[in-house]
Amino acid sequence: MEERKLVKSGLFSYTLALPKEWVVRHKLTKGSKIYLSEEHDSIILTPSAIKAREKTKRHRVLKVDDISPSTLSRDIIASYLTNCATITLEGKKLKNYLKICREATAQLPGLEVIEETGDYIVLKDFISIEELIVPDIIRRADNIIRSLFLDAFECLQTGDAALAEAIRQRDKEVNRLSFLVSKCLYHINEQPQESRMHGVETLHRTHIWELNNYLEKIGDEIKRFAVLIPKAKLYQKDGREIEALFRSVELFYTKTMSALYKGNTQEADEIAGRRQEIMHACDEYLAKSQSTAKNAIVSKLNYLISFINSISRLIRYIAFEKHMIINSKDVTLGAQH
Repeated sequence: MEERKLVKSGLFSYTLALPKEWVVRHKLTKGSKIYLSEEHDSIILTPSAIKAREKTKRHRVLKVDDISPSTLSRDIIASYLTNCATITLEGKKLKNYLKICREATAQLPGLEVIEETGDYIVLKDFISIEELIVPDIIRRADNIIRSLFLDAFECLQTGDAALAEAIRQRDKEVNRLSFLVSKCLYHINEQPQESRMHGVETLHRTHIWELNNYLEKIGDEIKRFAVLIPKAKLYQKDGREIEALFRSVELFYTKTMSALYKGNTQEADEIAGRRQEIMHACDEYLAKSQSTAKNAIVSKLNYLISFINSISRLIRYIAFEKHMIINSKDVTLGAQH
């Protein structure tokens, strides 16, 4: 690390000499534009030429004839997450991959087919990365998960198969939001100087990635929990017991997320202390139940408890730069108390 000294320049500013090698390497001269961005306790200097290259659109071509459908699906998702503007599928067997294209456009927000022939299909990403604010997306996913908890509780009371299917379908929106967060975090990883524009402190992006994954998994487990209910034939006593367990898990989730939004690690730790109590109650039910279907339902609660507890551990590491409106109060998501 090279040390340089600030020099007073006039009444209100300071100057710092840049290394000649750096200036020459980036072909800078007197009057060249240099962009400054603050990153934690540092300042990042970006030459205008690099800044221009950052905005260059990526395009990817995928040859489909020699790969499996699952590989193509993963390649499309990877191209989307790494912010390719267009994804072109080429090959003589394109008709065999039309279902993959439909599934990709259904699960990846902003991705659409804009051109299709017998030889190629062009998918275009219409998402504007500059408009993605990670805390806002996470809050949207959280709101959907809370509504899934409420609907799953109603499903427990009624055994409504149509409602269980509706929950399964609505979980897909949590997955779509999860893709958006991942997409934005990939971008921040490449352009850390833009992290604050997306409401993220760069030092915490790894933990935000984990948070995003846990929320997606929680949505999945509520979906699986609900799908099992209509087949379980819950009777009065069993139904009330499982309802009580489910309510405990729901409360564990909402209080954990509340602690996350307030950045209150002490509150998170106190809530996490109830984990063993809830798990013990689930284990007691499993020990006495003779029903495989009911045991499968309650087993899903143990997965939910584990994922929620993992979020409580992350709270001391996460901070967002974006202010959010929560219960009509302006709260900084992740700001330490």
